[in-house]
Amino acid sequence: MCGTCHTTQLSQLVDVQTIPADGTSLTLTTTGGSLLVAGNKSFNLTTQPNPATSVQDVFAQGQDITSSIRGGNLAGEIQLRDREIPSIASSLDTLASGVANAVNTQNTAGFDLNGNQGANIFVPPAGVPGAALNLAVAISDPNLVAASADGTAGNNANATALANLQDQNIVSGRSPIGYYSGIVFQVGNGASNASAALSSEQLLIQQLQNQQNAVSGVSLDEEAANLVQFQNAYSAASRVAAIIASLFQTTINMIGG
Repeated sequence: MCGTCHTTQLSQLVDVQTIPADGTSLTLTTTGGSLLVAGNKSFNLTTQPNPATSVQDVFAQGQDITSSIRGGNLAGEIQLRDREIPSIASSLDTLASGVANAVNTQNTAGFDLNGNQGANIFVPPAGVPGAALNLAVAISDPNLVAASADGTAGNNANATALANLQDQNIVSGRSPIGYYSGIVFQVGNGASNASAALSSEQLLIQQLQNQQNAVSGVSLDEEAANLVQFQNAYSAASRVAAIIASLFQTTINMIGG
């Protein structure tokens, strides 16, 4: 079996540190020191649900090592799950909460088609966390939209005020469109940076593999050329030996004659 190949495959999944043992075997650990392989023994990584978050944490020999995993596909998945996605979700919650509260406030300041004080258009968010997930419309009758500012028929001042909310700084000091554009930029910039980092790491890996092959790899073309060279040298040596044998025999014959 190719131990180097297995080590390379493992390092793609998790950060690995190699420790030579006795010249014939290796000890593999994560860079955080969690034992993966010792001689001919392997130690599996397992997962357990985190009781506080309900997500799966990574364990090595009963110890939670999730926070100490720094490299490989597993580290990328954990970072995406625990940092990137929560950050974007938090921004969406802020957007949803800001829009819902501002629209509700403005609608309750006017009067609907029935002449009644306007009610909430959105179900009021219980708080910022979870606001995007739980965002829901509270009314289904368009007559309950408080378009009038003073309750008189034909007045649409409050409807105009509702429409103008899109340009007002109602979400953390920014307009809804501006804030949403910031979320899109955050996602796009993160994806771009990740792609650039991946390309850079792949180039570095390729350079290291080339250096490794230069030291330990075998070139078939080079070995074939060496074989031809050795064959030619053997043929030349054989001819020289044959000539020497012939001269030696001729000398013997001359002496004997």
